[in-house]
Amino acid sequence: MLSSIVARALVVAALVGIAPSPAQADPDAPPSVQELRQRLAAAAHELEVVVEEHNALREDLAGTERRRREIGTEKAPVEFAMVQHQERIGELAAAAYRSSGNARALMIAAGGGSDMVERLLTLDVLARDQHRKLDDLAAAQARYAEMEREADALAEKQRDQQVELALRKKEIEREIERLHRMRLASGDRVRPLDLAPPPPPSGLAGDAIRFAYEQLGKPYRWGADGPGSYDCSGLTMAAWHRAGNRLPHNAARQWRTVRRISRDDLRPGDLVFYYGRISHVALYVGDGKMIHAPSFGENVRIDAVGYQPVHGYGRVVDGR
Repeated sequence: MLSSIVARALVVAALVGIAPSPAQADPDAPPSVQELRQRLAAAAHELEVVVEEHNALREDLAGTERRRREIGTEKAPVEFAMVQHQERIGELAAAAYRSSGNARALMIAAGGGSDMVERLLTLDVLARDQHRKLDDLAAAQARYAEMEREADALAEKQRDQQVELALRKKEIEREIERLHRMRLASGDRVRPLDLAPPPPPSGLAGDAIRFAYEQLGKPYRWGADGPGSYDCSGLTMAAWHRAGNRLPHNAARQWRTVRRISRDDLRPGDLVFYYGRISHVALYVGDGKMIHAPSFGENVRIDAVGYQPVHGYGRVVDGR
């Protein structure tokens, strides 16, 4: 895991480093604005990949925490059943002693311990219903032990996820700082397209679009889903949440939740996904334009749909 993070960091460093390219005549000359813009674009893309992986990991972590809480709730009735079974077995063993005079039954019952069930099963004084009670207890104990193992495994997984999350957070912060310095050095500024809001469509798509327009000009921040800042999947998630639909905070996972559509079928409110390995998502608003949170140092803005390589298009199905 750590080696893959280090490898990714080296790739990003190679992409965004400001060393002169071999094509330059003077190896000591600074990179041209065009070269720097290309490196900035590559760095922004790589950074976005890491951010979206971070978002996916955060969703997994939340799922792990939910499952651990569920196990805690599920264990309570199992523990209660175990106590009841143990009490009932003790009563049965005592009754067997009283009816048969078998002192061994009472001694084994009184001994208790983790192997009490096994020892009681050796007694020939227990009736069929008594054996059934022992079976119930054994099943309850096995289920309890299984829950304990699952809880321990999830706890270990959670710790591993937290470590990876911290490592990726540091990596993202380093790349953000490098990208910020390069943007300042280049003096490059991206001007948003001048597009007045079109008449919003009816229904939930219109609600999502109106929300997205209200976020124009707010800064990009990795892992953010509002209200003051957003990353790409955080913006589309928040927009469709306003419309009453739940989307995951990750572009690739949003792609898995939508109904795939063609470019010709694209209509306002649909989602546009970018790159072969999906790492960016935007909200289509009509007229070949979309709203998105581009990358660090930029604000939520409107761009042409084809501003980067499109992976595909998807429609959020009402009621998801």
